[in-house]
Amino acid sequence: MNLARLTPLETLMLTASLALCRTGSSMADVPGPLPADSNVVFDVVDMLTYDDNIFRLPAPNIPGVAHAPPGSSNSDEFNTAGVGMTGNWIFGLQSVLAKINGAENTFVKNTVLNNTSGMAKLEWDWTLTTVLNGQVGVDYARYLANFADSDFYGRDMIDDVDYYAGGIWDLGPHWRVKLNVRGESATHTATVREADDYENLSGAIGTEYALSPFDDIGLEYKYVHTNFRQGENIDGVFSNRNYDDDTIVFYFKHVLTGASTLEAGVGYIDHSYTSGVNGPGTGTNFSGDIWHVTVNYQPDVQIGLRFKAWRDLRTYVDAESDYFVSRDLSIGPVWSPLERLTVSLDASREWQSFVGENLVIGSLPQRRAVLTTAKAKIEYKLRRRLEIDAGYNYEKRVSDEADESYKDNLAYISVRYSF
Repeated sequence: MNLARLTPLETLMLTASLALCRTGSSMADVPGPLPADSNVVFDVVDMLTYDDNIFRLPAPNIPGVAHAPPGSSNSDEFNTAGVGMTGNWIFGLQSVLAKINGAENTFVKNTVLNNTSGMAKLEWDWTLTTVLNGQVGVDYARYLANFADSDFYGRDMIDDVDYYAGGIWDLGPHWRVKLNVRGESATHTATVREADDYENLSGAIGTEYALSPFDDIGLEYKYVHTNFRQGENIDGVFSNRNYDDDTIVFYFKHVLTGASTLEAGVGYIDHSYTSGVNGPGTGTNFSGDIWHVTVNYQPDVQIGLRFKAWRDLRTYVDAESDYFVSRDLSIGPVWSPLERLTVSLDASREWQSFVGENLVIGSLPQRRAVLTTAKAKIEYKLRRRLEIDAGYNYEKRVSDEADESYKDNLAYISVRYSF
């Protein structure tokens, strides 16, 4: 899955739908560690979630904005009950990883949103020689579409298939070449959202050089082509939203001290809309610099701190959204006072400057937004196979378009048993 397209809350959980939409520390997506005496682990999990702004709507006193249909409730509780399996088998130099899970998401008030979600993964980690290895795999995910950037407030399940292959060729003790290809397709079950069905193909080639056992530098080029099922429709005229991305990034990794590491990269991206059966692309092309910095500090096994910052070109591609220049700062401390207890916090602020609308009638000002998020999580292992997680998530977006602003509070508690 393409993580660059996701909101911070979407990375929380895969199968809890809505704000718990896409990849991340999902209660059903990330089974507990495999027991040392078994190749397979099963999980049974149940999670209760409360969300006070399910549909990510602005304040009700703002005139002229869309609201959820009659009979629905913007605040709701929902339960996610799931089962899963993770298996890992090693055959000589080869290993195979398999994951599968499913979950029933049941809402107390908005029963029309009840759904079955899940994921499946199959990956082969292959090794031909001591200098040539890689991965081949496929991911599948089914989840409820996010409402943050959509005017559709019904049940819309997204089926996302992601297939990939890659290899690493060690040319010497310090130098390696990496190559990978990836394809993805996403379809919506709601008829009104079918125009947002898309496919993309990407490929990347790069090289990495080890300056020392702790320091690396690298260079990577990546190409992405995305094709939508159809363009947006205005008065019977369809736009063409298909686009190409060309990106080149120079990056390095450096151990600052025995307790801290630095990862950084700087590059350039060219984003251009293509011509096709719907005529020339109608989006706004963009070219510019991108960069990222991550600092990890862990003075001991009990305390850790991560700082991240970036400038990138991003989108919520499955949510009727245009591309935006994203600038983000985040910090996340982790504390493990006990072997079985972990407390983590994460706070971030993202500044979004949209590069243009897909269909522009006349001249519109550039849309801007600021997204602020805060997350707190507690993980406690009662026993080797029993774990309780609880968390709170806050999200606030302030936009110069009134109907794009919202505030949301979400809390959850889950229990997982692995065997």
